[in-house]
Amino acid sequence: MEGSMVLLGSVARSELLYFLHSYTGQDTVVEGTPSSGLEKNVGEVCSIQPITFQLSTQTSLYQAHELFELLNAQHMFVTDGGKLVGFVTRTELRKAIEDLALGKTPV
Repeated sequence: MEGSMVLLGSVARSELLYFLHSYTGQDTVVEGTPSSGLEKNVGEVCSIQPITFQLSTQTSLYQAHELFELLNAQHMFVTDGGKLVGFVTRTELRKAIEDLALGKTPV
């Protein structure tokens, strides 16, 4: 699946930072610094958590709310044709629904 742009899973930021720190001694990669080990694929060195459910760009706010409640989710990825286009949290969704109820345009 080399070069695929389809969302397969997520990696915790803390895991990526730990990996980078163990190879570079710092939390970010600086151009020109030694990169021994950094040529490895993320899946070789980090635990990829599968995405069990994702929202489509065509999912209504009502449907999204129902899914958040049913799955007791705190966040979900938004995809278009399998490609990641966004990330929404329960708090953001709740705010958008409240704004609509008050006649405001959700941001």
